[in-house]
Order: sequence, then C-alpha cells, then structure tokens
Amino acid sequence: MADRITISVAGKGRTIAEPPFFLLRQIIDAYNDMVSAPPAQLSARVRRLFILVFGWWRGNWLFMRLKPAELTGFLAALPAQIGLEPGSKAATDASSWGDVYAHLSATFSWDYDAIDQHMTLGRLKAMQGYLKNNPPTHLLVAAYLNYEPPLTPAEKRKRFFERFSR
Repeated sequence: MADRITISVAGKGRTIAEPPFFLLRQIIDAYNDMVSAPPAQLSARVRRLFILVFGWWRGNWLFMRLKPAELTGFLAALPAQIGLEPGSKAATDASSWGDVYAHLSATFSWDYDAIDQHMTLGRLKAMQGYLKNNPPTHLLVAAYLNYEPPLTPAEKRKRFFERFSR
C-alpha cells in the first residue's frame, strides 16, 4: 500500500499518495520555476504545480476554487508538507539526487528505475535509522580500511590556504 500524506489546502486536509522520487523531482522543479516566474506566467506555473501534486482533475479543480490568501498559504507550506526543507537548494541539486540513487542501488542492488518509481522520502527516512544501526558492507569495509574519498578542487584550495593561516 502506498504511503499517504495529508496536505493542507484552504484549511482542509487533502490526502494524497506520497510522491515517488520521479514525481517529487518534478514537483521541486515546478515549485522553483513558480518562485522565479515572471508575473505573466505565474498562474500557469502554479496550476502546473497543483496538477503535479494532486493529479490532473483534482489539481485543476482545487486551483480554480482557491482564494489568493489560501493559495499563498498553501505554496508557503508546501515544501514542509511533502517532507522537504523549505528553501533547500540541496534538494534540487542533481548531484544530491545522484548520490541518493547510487547509495540505494549499491546498498540494496536496486536499479535506478525501481528507485525512481517506488522510493519516497518517507520510506527513505524510515530506512535511515536501520542503516545507521546496520551499515551496509561496502561502508564497513571503507571504514575498516580508513578510506577517504579524493578531495574536490574546492577542498584542495581550502586546505592550501589553511596552511598559511595557522
């Protein structure tokens, strides 16, 4: 059974299936597009966001019936309602998604399509406690061998300048 979340719109709780990663990425992109939209395009972008969150018929129906104050409240609360940090740029960064997909694939031998279609933030958060107490073998071996990933160019520059500031 799919995980359900309740999103508050116009003071009423509306229950939807928690969006899987492929849809969550689309919602994040639509939200960011809406925030940076010129005034003439704002209505179309907000409508697209509603349709992604609630589905075609229901999203269009809800959008048409909201008062401006209700719409503003919903849009301000949406990131927290779907389990994201409000204003978090990391959630939209493609490399952070890639890290999540790669970790789940390496840990559980899942292919990216399965992760994309079935993994949700709620499921990922539920798994984190288990993984913290029962780390996957590849992480245990890396810790045993004291493996550290190579430094990025930014980290190399930072360490270089730290030598002169001591």
